[in-house]
Amino acid sequence: MVRPDYSLRSIRNHRFTGFKAQLPADDFQKLALEALYWQNASIYRIVQLAEAAMAELKEGLDIAAILSTRAIIETVALQIHLDMKIIGYIDDEDRSKFEEELRRVLYGTKSGRTEDRIDAYNAVTCIKKSLDKIFEGSYALFEELCEIAHPNMAGVLAAFRVGEEVDHQFAMFRDDVGSNNANLALTALSKILEIEEAYISEFKNHMELLLRKAGCNILERYDA
Repeated sequence: MVRPDYSLRSIRNHRFTGFKAQLPADDFQKLALEALYWQNASIYRIVQLAEAAMAELKEGLDIAAILSTRAIIETVALQIHLDMKIIGYIDDEDRSKFEEELRRVLYGTKSGRTEDRIDAYNAVTCIKKSLDKIFEGSYALFEELCEIAHPNMAGVLAAFRVGEEVDHQFAMFRDDVGSNNANLALTALSKILEIEEAYISEFKNHMELLLRKAGCNILERYDA
């Protein structure tokens, strides 16, 4: 298992702080540039969540680390979902369908009035149909984290109880801020960052193909 800080160091290097492009000639070029912006913002999101998860693990806040890691898995799944849509568009050139799918990734939401909003993709669907399709076992890992993220038995009683009931006395709680899930949190964080590190270059290459196909001209990028 690769340590999460090793993978995170590599992932950080894929960010940029901004870019300069020629003014888009049409709405599709503007949408493609927004996709580049989204891709970079998603990397920033993953880095921030990973840094939070590592800090939480250091402080013994294992359930908080699991919540952060779960959010990383959802983000990576949507990255891969978008990447698969980009590949599909490059291959079959159905631009109208791709535009609709791209808008759902960029502007999708679950809030607001139904008739006015663009519905976001379901995170679990993206994990099942995109992430787990390429990195088998990702959905099973996500489900395990969900059991602890939700206030189910695994996330409440099993998380903080120490020992068993003896002579009609209730088992004691842990006397620190940790839970019984530190190993799972560290394993899951390491695994999803390893996946992101392995996939991000391919995702970025496909984004470049999209920009080229859309006729976008990136003049300059500013590295983070």
